[in-house]
Amino acid sequence: QLPQVKARGMLDFIDHPTEGRIPQLTNPLWRAGLARRQSAPAPTLGGHTRNILSELGYSTAEIDALITSGTAVSAKAVA
Repeated sequence: QLPQVKARGMLDFIDHPTEGRIPQLTNPLWRAGLARRQSAPAPTLGGHTRNILSELGYSTAEIDALITSGTAVSAKAVA
């Protein structure tokens, strides 16, 4: 851990659903008196596929077909 990172309190630990507790750098730009916002872990592979395709206008049936064909990956299909 770099001394500057430690001195600025820029290292945080988050709980990842598959990787356990992992270190993550926080935003170095913040104002005194404000709490730093806790980051969320990155989504797992396919974790947002259904939501994104739905927002793009795909129907549930079309999304299911994309996942079944292997064109798209969903977290439910990975697990």
